[in-house]
Amino acid sequence: MEREKDPLQILLIFGLPFYLWVGGLAAIIIGRFLLAAPFFHFGPLAVISLLLVSFISGLIFSYLAFWVFVFLKKKQND
Repeated sequence: MEREKDPLQILLIFGLPFYLWVGGLAAIIIGRFLLAAPFFHFGPLAVISLLLVSFISGLIFSYLAFWVFVFLKKKQND
């Protein structure tokens, strides 16, 4: 039995870093709204949170990209 390729499943997996980043950004914006903080004046906690979410998303993307590279290289050698 041959496995069929599902492009939506691939999109879901590789969209994970983006979903995480958007979720973190939404949490920061909602938190600032609930605290009635000035919208465009970010304090150190908001900046650190944004950098941390961006860094974690970048790490997840790099991890996924590495395994795609390994898979494609193995597929090319076969």
